[in-house]
Amino acid sequence: MKEVKKLRKKRSEKGFTLVELMIVIAIIAILAAVAISQYSTYKEKAQAKDLINLARNCAQDIVAECQIDPSFKNVGQLESCTKSGQVGKYLFDVSIKYATTANATSNFIAIANTTSVALCDDDGFAIGATGKVGSASGNDYYEICRVESDFDMYCEQIKKGTI
Repeated sequence: MKEVKKLRKKRSEKGFTLVELMIVIAIIAILAAVAISQYSTYKEKAQAKDLINLARNCAQDIVAECQIDPSFKNVGQLESCTKSGQVGKYLFDVSIKYATTANATSNFIAIANTTSVALCDDDGFAIGATGKVGSASGNDYYEICRVESDFDMYCEQIKKGTI
């Protein structure tokens, strides 16, 4: 009887069966696949944050100029509003556009570049920045910042295809 107990004890100490190991490997593979896809999305959005900074910096510079000179119209003289092409390490084909709130719709494409528009009026204004993230053939992102007449700023990031 003691010999049977010793044999059973030895079998249980040997480890996992092949089926158990394959199930664990399958679970790990599924978790890795989900994690990798989420990581790439997270990485792209993090790289697109530079676009947010471009639009906000331009909007803040316009607000500062409007407070100094309420008749300010020449956005082209502000360095932060004239960036284009490749900006930084991850943004390509960058373009910054601006318009009065009355001329800007929720669709970024409708925001037109006009260098002589009065952005300091009572209606406020909108700044739109667009760029490709990651490479020159990367995904398009849009950043739209609306500045209300009381200079409160509301920004929204949109990936192409969600407009």
